Amino acid sequence: MGKEEIIEDGKKIGELSDTGWAEGYMCRTDFNFEAGCALGGVTIYPTVEDLKKNRWCIDDCGYVKVKIVYVETPDAGNDFRR
Repeated sequence: MGKEEIIEDGKKIGELSDTGWAEGYMCRTDFNFEAGCALGGVTIYPTVEDLKKNRWCIDDCGYVKVKIVYVETPDAGNDFRR
């Protein structure tokens, strides 16, 4: 399970992964009512700070920590790393 770090301006901003899992944070209301059925999708943020910076509703809604589990790659598309 290898992960490739994403570096921007000398700072690690994320990881690329084709296997395993990733954790993130999202609005609790989005998780309870939108995850899995929102036509436009939902956003999962890599850090609590990033979530709070981008979602004004967190003081009212709260937030949840989620885990995204890799299942399969049915279409790899045009892999930009090739």
